[in-house]
Amino acid sequence: MTTTTTTDKTSRLAAARAYIERVRAEREAAAEKRKRKLPAAICRVCGTNVPAGTGTRGDDPNRRPDAMKHAPQLAEIEKLGPLVDFWRRTCDDCTAADAAGELEARAVSTAVGFPVAISDALAVVGLMRRTNPVTGVVTGMFPTAEVSGRWSGRPWGHLTPEDRKSIRATLDDVVGDTLPKRHKSGACGLCGARAALVWWVGPSSLRWPGSDATVHICDTCAEVWNRRGGPDDGDDLRRVVVELATGYAVPFGLRAPEGVRPFAASAAADPEGLDEPWTFSVGIRDLQREIWTARPEVAPAAMREQAEAWHREEEAERAEASRAEAEAAQAAGW
Repeated sequence: MTTTTTTDKTSRLAAARAYIERVRAEREAAAEKRKRKLPAAICRVCGTNVPAGTGTRGDDPNRRPDAMKHAPQLAEIEKLGPLVDFWRRTCDDCTAADAAGELEARAVSTAVGFPVAISDALAVVGLMRRTNPVTGVVTGMFPTAEVSGRWSGRPWGHLTPEDRKSIRATLDDVVGDTLPKRHKSGACGLCGARAALVWWVGPSSLRWPGSDATVHICDTCAEVWNRRGGPDDGDDLRRVVVELATGYAVPFGLRAPEGVRPFAASAAADPEGLDEPWTFSVGIRDLQREIWTARPEVAPAAMREQAEAWHREEEAERAEASRAEAEAAQAAGW
């Protein structure tokens, strides 16, 4: 009797589990089917195009902040509503940014043009949310596509110059003097960096094309330039450029390569600057590889592993050449 009862309970439990699993599978299949039927949409966060059958749909398809009542593209959105799904969907990229603050950091970084820490980005978004102290009505928010009522089909492409200026000003309030800033005269005349914490008057020989204004240099370059006596031109300035670009200090008594030029004196000179310092010349890149291959220890941390690999390759080639030379000499002796 006991055995029969235990068997019955086990059978019922197995049947219940199978039923639950079947219901779960049916619900997942139904959800996937509904998702596949979703039309193309506009991401309510970043404003990019959301292909049909992708993205995540919000709980309330009709919610729109009051700020959107006068949005410039609202009339167009209303016409396309059934097709574009309003602002009811979030693209997969924005949905995937599930770590706390990751989406905010991505948005603020895109707006200002350089990486922003998650904590600072969260503070920016928080400060940009303003409410009427009397009514409690929200009067300002971070300009997502949904809030601004604009979209471009590209992630955050809807942000206007005014939006970016407002976000940058808010970020300035958050981080204060710890934020790199552009100089009114342009980028760093030595390395081409666009922004720096501190700017210095640079070598008097440097001028931007078509300008008589003094070129400034970033704090990173100024540290080496000042330590080397602040040279204005000639071999002394080229030696500074070599040290800044490669980390290798040219020994006393040796000259720097004649073709080495600071950014402002190069063929690529442009006060707008570079996305990455020292990327304006093939000659500079070749010099970096040459020095880092011979001396991996002076390469920056991000390039150290690659420099060590180059060094090992060169050592192997040198050893092979020595072996071949020895074999040739031995054969000639016979």
